[in-house]
Amino acid sequence: MRLKDLKTANRRKVVDVVLNHGPLSRIEISKAAGLSPSTVTGLVSSLLEDGLLIETGNKALTAGRSRTELSVNRNLGVIATLEVGRRSVLLTFFDLMLEPVHSEAISRDSLEGNALLVAVCNAVDRALENSSMVGDLLGMGLLYQEGIRAEDCTVMYSTGIQDATISLKDALFTQYKIPIREEYSQGYTISQVLDEADQDVSNAAVISIGSEVVVSVKVDDALVSLKGGATADITPMVCGEAYCDKSDEYEGGCIEFLLSLGEEDRIACVSRAVVSLCSLFSLDRMLFFGPDEIVTDKFIQGIEHVLTAVFGPESPWLEWLRGRQLASSDVSKTCAADIRRATLLLE
Repeated sequence: MRLKDLKTANRRKVVDVVLNHGPLSRIEISKAAGLSPSTVTGLVSSLLEDGLLIETGNKALTAGRSRTELSVNRNLGVIATLEVGRRSVLLTFFDLMLEPVHSEAISRDSLEGNALLVAVCNAVDRALENSSMVGDLLGMGLLYQEGIRAEDCTVMYSTGIQDATISLKDALFTQYKIPIREEYSQGYTISQVLDEADQDVSNAAVISIGSEVVVSVKVDDALVSLKGGATADITPMVCGEAYCDKSDEYEGGCIEFLLSLGEEDRIACVSRAVVSLCSLFSLDRMLFFGPDEIVTDKFIQGIEHVLTAVFGPESPWLEWLRGRQLASSDVSKTCAADIRRATLLLE
């Protein structure tokens, strides 16, 4: 590795350690990052000069000596998250210590396309100008809530020569020239469930039944990259052509369709997708969460019966996660943390 690349990699280690465990003294950073004290001293000096880290003024007692603690400079800039739902659009700003510094409901109604883009830009610009926030806007996260897809939020964009349809993500990047992260709120809930799963289980999947049915898989303790990123929409696999051909008739999406079926038919629909997943991945555990009207003890037992018939003793253990959902504020904060890390580590 070239010296310049090694220095960049070590700089990222230091920032990552402080992001995850700070505030820390230099010697604590050295131990946590696995770098020599002299290397850390040099890197910290550079990071202090760049304004990325600051000395907090607090002292940590290490090996009997008092040492100055370092943390991320919360005033370096802010991160915005935008939660786009069917009935509301919520904008929240976080400082770099992930403390919310401004929040407002942009709309209590559904907004689409250019109307959504204009409302978002007006709210962002107004907040940056009028609030007590310090620093530049460093990044933005788009969080699509259940029932909203990225393709629902396309924008007509004019170059002056011709018009084109682009995504809301691309339109906001064009406007602000900052990293824009696009995620689904449901995906964060699933990722957290996998992170919290039994540490002895390295191969697991989570299926969330909502207006869509989405899945996330980890193999050897690592999230598998699926078609939609960390999560994949498997609604067509579950509901089949009968739903896909008439999906507009079901305002509640997949939930409404499944509730229109008898329990045995619901079990058959979901089992079809579960068998496919177990054929693709060697899973030890499969977790379900969704409305109590669908995910019942009988529902889980029915799927277990199907899996046992197909895979025998090799079938995964199933669990029903009753009432599992991340609060909106937790989802926004988790998204902001991901943007902060990617921005500060230049990922």
